[in-house]
Amino acid sequence: PKHRAGLSNALSVGDWSFNWNMNYIHSTENNAGDGRLPSWLIPNVQVGYTTPWKGTISVGVNNVADKDPVFDPVLGGPSYDSTLYNPWGRVLYVRYTQRF
Repeated sequence: PKHRAGLSNALSVGDWSFNWNMNYIHSTENNAGDGRLPSWLIPNVQVGYTTPWKGTISVGVNNVADKDPVFDPVLGGPSYDSTLYNPWGRVLYVRYTQRF
């Protein structure tokens, strides 16, 4: 792609943190070189809480919009460039981190 970009936004209020990230991949040529594939924009969000015992509990969602990777019809079937896109769709997670 001609352009790739990431935008990270974070806000901390007391023991709470809020994160919103955007990942962008510009449109690319298809494998035949005779057409363009659309750009891809993926939002991710996370909320975290820092405990009194120096632990952090985070809950988040990657690919909030549940967007599929950009498929290239020239490749046939549901094929995409795995070096650019991930196929996982929306992913919910919970994370605990302990600092000593």
